[in-house]
Amino acid sequence: MRVLFIAGYVRSGSTMLSLMLGDLEPFFSLGEMSAMVYGPETSLSDLCMCTQPIRECEFWTEVWGAAFPGVGVRRRAKLGSQLRREALIRSRLLGGGREATDLGGEPGASARRDMLHLYEAAATRSGGRILVDSSKTPAHGFMLQSAGLADMRVIHLVRNPCAVIHSQSRSKARPETGAETKLVPRRNLMRSVLGWTKANILAERLSSASSRSVRVRYEDVVSQPEEALIAIRKLADVPVSEAQREPGQSELPTGRVSRHDIAGNPARVGWRDYEQSVAPDMQWQESMPPLRRGLVTVLTYPMLRRYKYL
Repeated sequence: MRVLFIAGYVRSGSTMLSLMLGDLEPFFSLGEMSAMVYGPETSLSDLCMCTQPIRECEFWTEVWGAAFPGVGVRRRAKLGSQLRREALIRSRLLGGGREATDLGGEPGASARRDMLHLYEAAATRSGGRILVDSSKTPAHGFMLQSAGLADMRVIHLVRNPCAVIHSQSRSKARPETGAETKLVPRRNLMRSVLGWTKANILAERLSSASSRSVRVRYEDVVSQPEEALIAIRKLADVPVSEAQREPGQSELPTGRVSRHDIAGNPARVGWRDYEQSVAPDMQWQESMPPLRRGLVTVLTYPMLRRYKYL
């Protein structure tokens, strides 16, 4: 089982990149698997990309049934709660520069193995395709490594922090949460700066700890998508010819009856294909106040240079 794990920070285009890859064989985009692993039971009411609530989606029902035969939502809630606590501890330890191994003893190890069963069941249900997980949080990537996922390759996705922080200053509707539309909460500047910095430092550590990795920038993905996809195909050991689509093709690949991405950007529900749906979001360049933009630039200056934004 091979998994491409997209690591980085929120509002960086991970859902878009995952959907782009899902349009290509032999990839199968899962969306943010961390929502399935850690999410509360109520998250099963959110919509899958197939427009069915996750609890009613045939794909995810079969995946859960194959991973845990006869196990209901109570067992799922217990597993999710245990893994969620470990992920939080692991994130704090890693953020402080400390190692996070053997957390939770044997119960923790058992829970991580159970988590891996979900990925194995999804890989089987997808027909053995390369799985794409856009969970983003590096702590979840480290969880997968500690669970024994041998072939996890990391895509470190970076976006200009000014764009990310401007996006986080605005509320966004979440129509995919079902009948009651919820909002993605706004975040203040300092919290966003610290979050962006920590997430990308940990994504670098995850990349170093993985067998293979590549770093791509959001701005390059939307301006030169084919070049970014070629780099990712090489990471996955997929010859370019095997992943090509016909120009202008808007139908899903042969055999791909429907898509089942979960969580992430609400735009996934209305996704068509990357040739028609990908457009650079550069609104921040005109809308972000100069003083705010300057403050973010000063606070993130070393990493802006490292990622070639300056």
